[in-house]
Amino acid sequence: MRRKLRLRAAGTRWLRAALPAAFLGLMLASGAVLASGANSQREINAAGGTQADGSDGLHLWWGSNSQFQVVLGNKGQVYSPGGRPTAGALFNSVYLRVDRGHDNTNRIYHNSNTNSNVGGYAAFTQVSQSAVSGSGTALSPWQVTTVLRPSNSADSAITVTIVDRYVYPQSWFTRRVTLSGMPTSGAAIKFYQNIDTYLDGGDQGPGFTRTSPWNLSSTPDVVGVQKDAQIEALWHEPSSGTPLWDRYFSGTYLYPGRLICNGTTGTSGCTTGTGNLNNAIDTNSSTDNGIAAQWNVPAGASSHTVEYRVTFAMGAVDLTKAFAPATINAGEVSTLSFTLTNRTFNSVASINLTDTLPAGVVVAPTPNVRTSCPSGAAMTTVIPPGMSVSAAVGAGSIQVSGASIVGAPSGGQISCRISVDVTSSVVGQHTNDSSNISGTNNLVNLVGNEVLTVVQPQLTASKSVGGTLLAGQTGAAADGHYLIGLANTGTGPTTAAIDISDTLPAGFSAVAVSSPDGSVSCGGLPATGTLNCSFTPAAPIAAGANASIRVNVAIDASATGDVTNVVAIAGGGDPDPLPTCPAAGNPQCAQVTSTLDTSADVSITKSNGASTYVPGASTVYTVVVANAGPSAASNVQVQDTAPAGTTLTGWTCTGVACPVASGSGNLNHTLPVLAAGASVSYALTVQIDSDTSGSITNTATATSTTPDPNAANNSASDTDTAAPSADVAISKSLASPNPAVPGQTLTWTLTATNNGPSDAPMTTADAVPATVTGLSVGGADGGACSVAGQNVDCDFGTVPSGQSRSYTISGTLAAGATGSLANTATVSTTATDPTPGNNSATSTTPVQATADIAVNKILTTAGPYVIGQTVAFDIVVSNVGPSEATGVQVTDTPSNLTLTSVSGACTALPCTIASIASGGSVTITVQGTIDAEGAFGNSATATPTETDPDGGNNTGTDGDDTTPTADIAVSKTLTTAGPYVIGQTVAFDIVVSNVGPSEATGVQVTDTPSNLTLTSVSGACTALPCTIASIASGSSTTITVQGTIDAEGAFGNSATATPTETDPDGSNNTGTDGDDTTPTADVSVSKTLTTAGPYVIGQTVAFDIVVSNAGPSEATGVQVSDTPSNLTLTSVSGACTALPCTIASIASGGTATITVHGTIDAEGAFGNSATATPTETDPDGGNNTGTDGDDTTPTADIAVSKTLTTAGPYVIG
Repeated sequence: MRRKLRLRAAGTRWLRAALPAAFLGLMLASGAVLASGANSQREINAAGGTQADGSDGLHLWWGSNSQFQVVLGNKGQVYSPGGRPTAGALFNSVYLRVDRGHDNTNRIYHNSNTNSNVGGYAAFTQVSQSAVSGSGTALSPWQVTTVLRPSNSADSAITVTIVDRYVYPQSWFTRRVTLSGMPTSGAAIKFYQNIDTYLDGGDQGPGFTRTSPWNLSSTPDVVGVQKDAQIEALWHEPSSGTPLWDRYFSGTYLYPGRLICNGTTGTSGCTTGTGNLNNAIDTNSSTDNGIAAQWNVPAGASSHTVEYRVTFAMGAVDLTKAFAPATINAGEVSTLSFTLTNRTFNSVASINLTDTLPAGVVVAPTPNVRTSCPSGAAMTTVIPPGMSVSAAVGAGSIQVSGASIVGAPSGGQISCRISVDVTSSVVGQHTNDSSNISGTNNLVNLVGNEVLTVVQPQLTASKSVGGTLLAGQTGAAADGHYLIGLANTGTGPTTAAIDISDTLPAGFSAVAVSSPDGSVSCGGLPATGTLNCSFTPAAPIAAGANASIRVNVAIDASATGDVTNVVAIAGGGDPDPLPTCPAAGNPQCAQVTSTLDTSADVSITKSNGASTYVPGASTVYTVVVANAGPSAASNVQVQDTAPAGTTLTGWTCTGVACPVASGSGNLNHTLPVLAAGASVSYALTVQIDSDTSGSITNTATATSTTPDPNAANNSASDTDTAAPSADVAISKSLASPNPAVPGQTLTWTLTATNNGPSDAPMTTADAVPATVTGLSVGGADGGACSVAGQNVDCDFGTVPSGQSRSYTISGTLAAGATGSLANTATVSTTATDPTPGNNSATSTTPVQATADIAVNKILTTAGPYVIGQTVAFDIVVSNVGPSEATGVQVTDTPSNLTLTSVSGACTALPCTIASIASGGSVTITVQGTIDAEGAFGNSATATPTETDPDGGNNTGTDGDDTTPTADIAVSKTLTTAGPYVIGQTVAFDIVVSNVGPSEATGVQVTDTPSNLTLTSVSGACTALPCTIASIASGSSTTITVQGTIDAEGAFGNSATATPTETDPDGSNNTGTDGDDTTPTADVSVSKTLTTAGPYVIGQTVAFDIVVSNAGPSEATGVQVSDTPSNLTLTSVSGACTALPCTIASIASGGTATITVHGTIDAEGAFGNSATATPTETDPDGGNNTGTDGDDTTPTADIAVSKTLTTAGPYVIG
């Protein structure tokens, strides 16, 4: 319900007579703005809207509640004309319907002043409204942004952003609405724009629609109401890139709100039905009309944008224009049409306009000027009289003068067109809007942003591989192939054939070229190298579209690795020439590098041509490895591992692919390359173990690093069953004794051998002659043997090939046996025996007497032994039998021994013993003297006349080794003559003698001095102790030592010598010598004049006599004498009181002092000489006397007397 007021000049307010009173009350109550917080509006072009012809543009108010008001020609154009968004009932708004599936969750939001007399609407909540920005120019339009949200919290995540723009002095403003934050599921959303029109001061007017030349849909792009020369309309703006509305309405102003509520024009309730506008246009001129448009938000979209013009026109004729087509290729032609629409029943003449074409757009070479004016009939190139169209070829403007249009039928409108062909070679969008129109007369410029888009194809090549490129492929339909992509990345479709230059990799050939998008001509195929083709699309390749070309290729079987295919394209309207590729950055070049796949069907067969095998034998298998292709097979690994019980001993390889001709061991052979269609053959020699049984299966495999499409034939097996074969043989001999000896135990050795090749069961049988009794079997070697009478049978079970089983048969030969003894044994097996002739063996032995003589020789004299010693041996000659020994010859061979006597069974050697009974023995005793040092012995041999079965015991030997002895004797001699004193150096000779009998070696010599310090060693040694390397038997060696006597009394030196050998007499190994020292005391005298000079006669002077003992002995009974000169001794003191005197003793190192006084007797030299002599020997008599003295100084005692001889008195002078 709404209140719709008309304000007359007199101020009278009247209401629509048709409205009921209750509805009127609702209308009066709902005049306030509806949006919560919708309390602002923005005024635009305040000085405009006053000129009757609309030349000063629109005066606008955009409200925060999404409502607007327009003043044009000094009249309000939206009901009510004096209302404003924040103060009035304008009855226009955007609507939002959110359908969530049922009535109580379907909500409709709007800000209009009417609810269409139905419940269920809710108001938007305003979030913000911006200030006015811009300056009203095309480059900087006036702009206001309003943001709304649904007021219900369930839908409040949705945002409605309204951007209103106006460019002065256009007759419309542009509204761009963006819905965001919408749920992507669970809701169907519709958006609406509704306007209650108010034309030429009134409500009534017929509705109309128009469909522009560009619009090929069934929905008109203009929906409006007209009255006389004035219109209000919603006008879609195609240049915005937003979708045209889905539904529309022009008719009774109440109906859009009801349709949005329930999809009908009734008031049965809201949020039911479809909510769709009904696409109705009410052309009744008396209808109180409004207009509306509806956009359905695509399912799943979280945001959606629409743009439209809200258009107002004051004149009778309005001008629009359009390019058709709106998009051309560079250099192509588009028709620019100017549409004149007359909304009055009066014709209009003198219509003028000038259109300045956008830069880069000019009149086409053939302008093709045509028109349908003035009547709107069919287009013609005949220009009506009085009308001119100036459109020179290549001109940048078009001028129309003197055009006219007839009047429209009452309540309708009529249009006519003027068209000129234009062209452009400048790629891009060229906008021709209202600002390009000038010099207008008798029309309203409703030209929108008409855009001519000039496009040009741009070829971009791509190259890829379809499927898998396989070496050896033939280019069949299922094979890998190359795909050439032709993308038009330009702005227009292609216009001509496209040239293709495709450089194939080495080893490739093109066998077929095709395209699902057109025809391809490549000349003769197959082709190698560079493939040159021409592609004609079935339809031009649109901008952004693609075409593809398939090249089927055959590939050499030996091709491997990475291969690169390069393609170049040109033409199709792309002005760029065919490039030389590869060229970095050139979109007309493309290449693809791929690793060439390979596939080789490698197979293997194997056979040895037999179904059985012989254990222990060998067999030869033939193995054939083949490659059925299509590719060469790389690294073909051929393997054959001998199965259990067999050994692959060697193989040979035949074929050009064989890298080596032969090998040994299990086959593990790699063929580097096996060409497609090629094969190699192996001969494998397999040795079968002799114990192998059952079936054996030998499997060979062949695999390749090249993919193999058929793994089933990569292995082959041969199975054989066993057929054993064994050549068994037996040998037999009489092991002991041979010849046979009556009465003795005989032993035969039997050896049964399996010579193979197979392991086989083996048994033996032996019928022993009756002259041999007491049979037994020994060493059955794993067999089971039995004796039954004279028959000996053995079962050895299965014996491996090449092995033998040995055993013995023993028995006693009868005592009366003579001649020879023959014994036969046989061997048998269950296996096939290829050589039965060696299955028996016979031993024939003569019967012969024997005596086993043994000699034992024993050294009966106990050791140790030395040269010259007499020793004794017993020679025992025994007969072990079995026969009596006769004529036994005995010989004896001594070593380092001289036999001196023979006694017992023989008295001399060699000798012959007549007989020795079986089991008996005789003894011979021999004596001899050892001749030489070292080993000595005696060897005796006895030989009977009979056969001796054991010659190894016929000789007996015994002996021993002598022990080396050397009798070392030492003598020591003091060679320095006495007497001897302490400190004296004396010499000794040490004589070391070897009395024998052996050489003495490593003789250790030591020396022990007494009161003596050794000072030198010379001769056989240079230091002591020492080792003398050797002294021959009977020889001697001398060592000279010197030493100093250390102390008084006895002194001496003791030397000892010890050999390495045994010394039979240790008593003479040490020699000693020495003597006694004589006491000596070296007494010396010093005499000192102790009185200081000068000296005169009669003076008493003193002397000190010091008697010293330098030793080494104490000095005793020392006689001291004194001899003065020109001196008379007056006193003696100290060690003596008179001179001469005897000092009892002076210790070694001690002194004694005697002091003497004397009077000088005469002038001149005076002195005193003292001598001391000890009782002991004084070794140095030169220092026994000490003397000292001096000279007197001459003196004269002169006396003087003086006498005055002149008598006085005496006077001066």
